[in-house]
Amino acid sequence: MKFLGVDAGGTKTRLAVCNEKGKILAVGTGGPGNHYDVGMEGFKESLLKAMKDAGVEDWHFESAFLGVAGGGFSERSAGKIHEFLRNFLKADEISVINDCVVALRGALGMRKKGVIIVAGTGSMVIGVDEEGKIHRVGGWGHLLGDPGSAYDISLDALKMVMKYWEGRERWTPLVEEFKRQMGLGDFSDVLRYFYSEKHPKSHLASFAKMVMKHAEEGDEISREIVLKNVKELVEGVEPVCRKVNSDFVSYSGGVFKSEHFRKLVEEELKKQGYELSKPELPPVGGALMLAISKLKVVNEKILENLKMDLMNVD
Repeated sequence: MKFLGVDAGGTKTRLAVCNEKGKILAVGTGGPGNHYDVGMEGFKESLLKAMKDAGVEDWHFESAFLGVAGGGFSERSAGKIHEFLRNFLKADEISVINDCVVALRGALGMRKKGVIIVAGTGSMVIGVDEEGKIHRVGGWGHLLGDPGSAYDISLDALKMVMKYWEGRERWTPLVEEFKRQMGLGDFSDVLRYFYSEKHPKSHLASFAKMVMKHAEEGDEISREIVLKNVKELVEGVEPVCRKVNSDFVSYSGGVFKSEHFRKLVEEELKKQGYELSKPELPPVGGALMLAISKLKVVNEKILENLKMDLMNVD
């Protein structure tokens, strides 16, 4: 039997295939998977690229489970994506849900309840209770705010650079970084970037790495930006932990690759009485757990096999 798990995030799509014992048969990577950002055809292109990268374009799967950025929080609400996938994905069972849900499942492993902090292109605090009900704070997209996300960190950095241009903020090395890395050297460049040109959210979000770098190196503006975002993000933890009746808190998302960011999150969590635990599996592992559970019970042995083979998959 072959099971397909997919984590289609705002920046990239990760894919893995395993057998009924949880042994990994193939892994692959594609482009951004948020259909609201890249369109349904862009989502399809990213998924097919990941399948080609894994060498599974022609494989048939007994069960496929996809966590998709911008997808719904129930399989029913993700029906549009489900029907779209039926046109080209060869699988007996196809399930679609929001990518944060597969990240949650992966981080919790065999636990029935708990909470994770998601900080990728977007952000969210999400948890599940004993009955399987999902609770969340945030995750409303870049227009309504994704504090702690790569996009919001990058946008806050650009706003500070614009304040410097206006003469109402201190100089920061981010001024030169935006010009060098993204070609944004004055107001006209910024206005054209946001109002005349079409860029996926992942494009601006990619600048968060540079903000983290300068924060770690001591730039005060960068430090202020990161700390502000961390505090806003962590504010959502206590309400979700209370609703799911658990003090287990883990994490997911590319922003956590920054040791500086992760340490700040740990410090803010300690003020609330929580510790940050390492996730059991990456999100694509959570997708595989959910795919397998459609046809059989996931046990500790399956989890251990997945952990062994997915240790280096981010």
